[in-house]
Amino acid sequence: MLVRPDGDAVLLISQNAHAWVSGQIARAWKTDDDHAFEPYEEVCLAAELHDIGWQTWEGNPTLNPETGVPYTFRELPRREYLQIWTRARRFSTIINRYAALLISRHGTRLLARYGPAEDAPRAEKEQIEGFLRREAAAQGRLIESLAESPRYEPFVSDEVLDRNSGLISTWDGMSLMLCGGLPDDGITIGDYTMTPDEDGTVRVDPWPFTREQVQLVVEGRRLTGRYERQITLQSALQKAEWQTLQFDLVTAE
Repeated sequence: MLVRPDGDAVLLISQNAHAWVSGQIARAWKTDDDHAFEPYEEVCLAAELHDIGWQTWEGNPTLNPETGVPYTFRELPRREYLQIWTRARRFSTIINRYAALLISRHGTRLLARYGPAEDAPRAEKEQIEGFLRREAAAQGRLIESLAESPRYEPFVSDEVLDRNSGLISTWDGMSLMLCGGLPDDGITIGDYTMTPDEDGTVRVDPWPFTREQVQLVVEGRRLTGRYERQITLQSALQKAEWQTLQFDLVTAE
């Protein structure tokens, strides 16, 4: 869950809605020699589905008692977070093995980058180490299976997987910053800088898209107030007003 400030309220954007924006970015990406990626449909699918493991949780998001609104994806207790990423691989494997491999790699990449903290409890470190071992084993099985397919065998080398995983990470980062709210002075995601203009457009430099302007859309629920009980939060979410956001990306030139 992303919690975006909205005046005296917050706009709640689900992880799956944010992932849809990642997919929109992927499908607008240049496909010339410098930007092309393969297998195209499967990589785009991975971008769109990379947070599929959150689907069940977001149907009944857990209240963070410290904020009075649902946990953000960064705040969620570690055990539940790891369970969600395990589901992400399992759910996506039902749809497509190559996308599932990229999604699992994305999850382990995030864990390797952001956790655990040096002073984290030993139990938490063991949970993360166990998760990374299980996902590495699952990734190995997926690679072995995909290598037997004439369609996928060319795309399971470390070089290709690293490139495709890097794209998933870049699109994810772009979407997160757009959905969560860009800082006024902009931000750099991978090789790309996104800077908001006064007219509401977002300049991207260098320009990585096929079209001269790209429009992205996402929906969220506007939640007013803070809550002390899970049941009252759920009641408020059912009544919350839906709000549609559009992001207009333009070249910096």
